[in-house]
Amino acid sequence: MSAENSFEYGKFKIKLLKSNSEITEIDLGSNSISSFSFYENVKSPGLTANLKFMTTDVVGGKIELYGGEQVIGSVKVTDFSEDEIKVNFRVRSMQVLKDSGKTAFNLELVSLETLKNETKRISNRFDGNIATTVEKIFKSLESTKRIETEQTSNKYSFIGNSKRPFDLFTFLMPKAVSSGEKKSAGYFFFETQDGYVFKSINTLLSGDVQEIYTQDEASAANNPNNKFRILTSYVEKNNDVLNSLRLGMYSSNTFFYNMYTNEAKSVDFKLKEKYNKSIATSAKKFTESYPPLPGNIQEFPSRYYVRSLDVGNLDKTGKLSKDTMYPDLPKYQAEAVVRYNLLFSQVLKITIPCNPSLRAGQVIECRIPETASQMKDKNYGSQNSGRYMISALHHAFAGKTCYTSLELIRDSYEIKTQVA
Repeated sequence: MSAENSFEYGKFKIKLLKSNSEITEIDLGSNSISSFSFYENVKSPGLTANLKFMTTDVVGGKIELYGGEQVIGSVKVTDFSEDEIKVNFRVRSMQVLKDSGKTAFNLELVSLETLKNETKRISNRFDGNIATTVEKIFKSLESTKRIETEQTSNKYSFIGNSKRPFDLFTFLMPKAVSSGEKKSAGYFFFETQDGYVFKSINTLLSGDVQEIYTQDEASAANNPNNKFRILTSYVEKNNDVLNSLRLGMYSSNTFFYNMYTNEAKSVDFKLKEKYNKSIATSAKKFTESYPPLPGNIQEFPSRYYVRSLDVGNLDKTGKLSKDTMYPDLPKYQAEAVVRYNLLFSQVLKITIPCNPSLRAGQVIECRIPETASQMKDKNYGSQNSGRYMISALHHAFAGKTCYTSLELIRDSYEIKTQVA
C-alpha cells in the first residue's frame, strides 16, 4: 500500500505482563514491534489479535513466554486523536524464532473470556426471555466487561446440558425472534472494544449511519488526507444457485410436528415475500428485488423439511408453558434456516484509512460509482452504493502506516431499479 493511501499512527503503547511468582512488565516499544493486527467479527464471540515483535538478547533481558500472559496497551491514530484502539488480550499461542542474537515473536492473542469459556460448563435450567437468559449465562464468565442485550419477543426454556457459554449463545441465536413491528428470526452474539453484544439482525441492520465513505480517485489524488475515502473495494458474491435451491432459500415448505400436542403444521416460506422492500440511497430511490431464475423456478418449493417444533422444555410442573408457545413459532423457525445464509450471499469488502472509532455491528454508508463518468459527476447511485453493516473489521499496523479492512453485508443480494 503506497504512502498516500495509508495513515501514520501516533502513539503505540503495549506492555506484556509476565506471570511467574510475581507480575513484571515488559514494555514493547514501537521500534521493536513489526506488526499488530486487531480483529472484530459478528460471527466470533471474542476479539482476536496478532502481535509480531523482535528483541535483542541481552544478559538479564531475556523474554520467556509460556502462554496466558497478558498484553495490554493502546494505539492512537493521528487523524482520530479522540479515539484509540484498546489492547487487552491474553497470549493464546506463540511462535519464537531465534537468530544471530535476536528473537522474533509471533503471538496469537484472544480475550480472557475466550479462555475462561473453556473452563465453564452450564447445566442449569433457564426459562423466560432469551436475552435475559444470555445475561445470566454471561455472568458465569465472571467478566468485568459489559454486555448489551436486546429483549426478544419470544421465550424459551432449556437445560444447559454441560455446554460452554459461547456454545449456548450460538445455540440460542437462531431461536431468538426480534421484537417490534417487523419481527424476524436471528440474533448475533459478538465482542467489540466496548464489550459484548447480543442483538437482532434487524436492529443491527437498521442502525444509524456512523460514517459516509466515498470512493473517488480524482478527489483522493487531490486530497490524500481525506480520512473518509475508500481506498479499494470489491464485491464478493458467493451465492450458489444450486446450493441455494437445495437449501430452500428461495422457497421452501416445512412440516412441523408438535410432539406435545400431537399436531402437524405446514409452513410455506418465500424469500421475495419476506424481503422485498423500498429503499433510498443518498442520491436516488430504488426498489429491491431478487434476480429471477429461469422459468421462475424460485416460485416453487425446492426443499421440503420435516422437523419437530422446538418449543423448549416442559415447565416445572411437567406441562408445556403457554409462554413458550409463540403463535408464529413455526414461521420463524422456517425463516431462520435461510436468514444467516442470505446475509452473507453478497459481501462488499473495502479498505479505508485506519479508523479506530468503528465497531463490528455498526452501519456505514458507501458511495461507489460504477463508471469513470459517474465518478466525474459524483453520481453514486450504483448497485454497490448504500447502507451496509460491518460484519468484520481488521485494523492493521505495520511499519509506520495503518489501515482498516471492512467486510460489509446487507440484508439481500438485491438488484435495484430506480423508482420513477
